[in-house]
Amino acid sequence: MDELQYFKIPTLALTYPKPLVPVLPTFSWQQVCLKPQKISAFQDSNTVSLSSGRIAILHALQHSGITADDCVLLPAYHCMSMIEPVVWLGAKIKFYPLHENLEPDFSNLPSLLDRSVKAVLIPHFFGFMQDISHWYEVFRVHGVTVIEDCAHAYLSERDGVKAGMTGDYAVCSTVKFFPGTEGGVLRSKHKLNIPLQPRTWFHQLKALKNILETTRGSSNLQTLTEPTEIVQAETRLPETEDVASVNKYQLKYLEPEKTNWALTWANRWVVEHSQQQMIIELRKKNFLYLAKALTQLKFAKPLFSDLPTGTVPYVFPLILTRPELDFPLLKNAGIPLLRWEELVVNSCGTSHQYRLKLVQLPVHQALSKTELDWLIATLKNILNMDSPAKQSITV
Repeated sequence: MDELQYFKIPTLALTYPKPLVPVLPTFSWQQVCLKPQKISAFQDSNTVSLSSGRIAILHALQHSGITADDCVLLPAYHCMSMIEPVVWLGAKIKFYPLHENLEPDFSNLPSLLDRSVKAVLIPHFFGFMQDISHWYEVFRVHGVTVIEDCAHAYLSERDGVKAGMTGDYAVCSTVKFFPGTEGGVLRSKHKLNIPLQPRTWFHQLKALKNILETTRGSSNLQTLTEPTEIVQAETRLPETEDVASVNKYQLKYLEPEKTNWALTWANRWVVEHSQQQMIIELRKKNFLYLAKALTQLKFAKPLFSDLPTGTVPYVFPLILTRPELDFPLLKNAGIPLLRWEELVVNSCGTSHQYRLKLVQLPVHQALSKTELDWLIATLKNILNMDSPAKQSITV
């Protein structure tokens, strides 16, 4: 395949302190139920539970027959977990552009489609489902396999159709919605026969230990009632940003040795015995709480200010107007932020802007009102300052 270049995470990121609020959900016995819960399409008989969402993408590509002679269409805005499975198989990659709301821009689809294109990955970014049914029919006519990426949309639905039910294949990542250390699911319209390697007792016990260790005490909540110091940060980006080659021999996220690992019992149990309806309601409530409070920021704006019917958000996406200044300030203040900096270089204007400007704030079910209020107060304090300087705030 042609060599791809991606932007490396700057070394400055290694100096940021640990977030004061968890990025992902933590374990709580209060959200556990004895009776297994099965709301998602990823809990029916057409699924295989794996160790991660990226492993699920790899299996979808392999099961659909993708080889080094083929090409896969991927979104220009992406995380490296979408890229590395294709790189591992040696297939070519073409990027399709995106609109500012992250809907696919297939206006130039005829120029993208040729005989080598055999699959397309369409993600439901941040839990907001795309109208994938129309594009499924378009790609089916051209013999292109549609992989529906539901890593952010495990519990979402659109027009009464659950995430994962439209594509030829669908993948998800359970650790984004449930406390756990691993978890991905592959769903298919075709019969799946994937031999899985049972996990050792060491793996099983370690997974259980890791999940229980996420159970939270009160120390973080006490910290949030103390003054938060906002420290002046470097305001210039480097003149050039480092890039590196995407290489199947130097993968960062995909672990090929885990390709056929079965999911550990503890991680499977947490998904099945979590109160999924409670998770849906809390994530929606937290998203709308942030949306109401963050609509009038001077130097940032929400990507989405409302939730369409059926949407269960993974995160709250926020667009920074001056990321070179505010991102370091937010990270140093302990705000839990995710950002897709490791983007493969491409010509899409939206992805180029969002690589640094679009950040992801947590809305998971384990957040308390104290934590949400601290997030809001700290965000407002930083993102409304004309000339940031060293200061403290108290919630």
